[in-house]
Amino acid sequence: MLKIKIISSVGLLLAFCLSAMGQLPKVKSDEYIDAKGKPRKPYKVFSENLYSSDAEKTYTYTNSFGDTVCIRNYDKKYTLIDNPMGKAIIEYTFDKSRHKIEQRYYDAKKRLFRSEGLGPAVIKYQYNEKGQLIEEQYLDENENLLEDLAFVKFVYNEAGLLAEERQYNENKTLRKYGAVVQYKYNQQKQIVEERFLDENEQLKDNVAIVQYRYTTSGLVSEVRFLTKESEPLPTGITLIQYTYDAQGKRIEKRNYDAQGKSYTDYELLLKEVQIDSTKVDK
Repeated sequence: MLKIKIISSVGLLLAFCLSAMGQLPKVKSDEYIDAKGKPRKPYKVFSENLYSSDAEKTYTYTNSFGDTVCIRNYDKKYTLIDNPMGKAIIEYTFDKSRHKIEQRYYDAKKRLFRSEGLGPAVIKYQYNEKGQLIEEQYLDENENLLEDLAFVKFVYNEAGLLAEERQYNENKTLRKYGAVVQYKYNQQKQIVEERFLDENEQLKDNVAIVQYRYTTSGLVSEVRFLTKESEPLPTGITLIQYTYDAQGKRIEKRNYDAQGKSYTDYELLLKEVQIDSTKVDK
């Protein structure tokens, strides 16, 4: 394994990495690129890890602390290629406290990329003085806030646990679907209840409450899905139960519907396939 020490043009240590192949990868140093394709800052961090196949090589670049700062996908000729999600480059930026403050996605042409329905092109993170994440912003390929889910704010209780998650649109009003999630904990700081509110901060009409129970060893034993009246859902899965062996390995998961009938995940899958095939036949 070859140690690689990389210094920027102003003398700052950018990375101290190991080449997984024992030699420098055949990839030129590059630069971070803004939405208009212009360089943003020096980019001279070589690969630490290499995962390869005949068709694709994925390089993971790290900083001097071992934090991943970039992931890039190449073909066997070392040409940037898009992954199945349409992304060739993922870049991460950290502050002096090693908090991740930005995440950016690029296509093979080094353009900011956002796939419809698959997330933003840029995510920005903000923290409070305690180092707790208090806000995430979601931007498109032009670095404008997304229309539906533009940003999320996080609120913590006195114990430092996440108490509430609030989702907003680009107009800074609560979004219509999944606007607010509230969390309750037991004395062991395990989540025992999640409450889902709409844009009017009222319990939602479908799954409004999710409750959790745990084994004495702290493993989830039961999950219940309730209406806003705290009643089991009238349709679909209303209860999930987990069974573990002596080593804590899960050995069974059973799903129960409103009538109390139980299904394994495999049985549920077969049921869905049968329903879909019936629709097609008609």
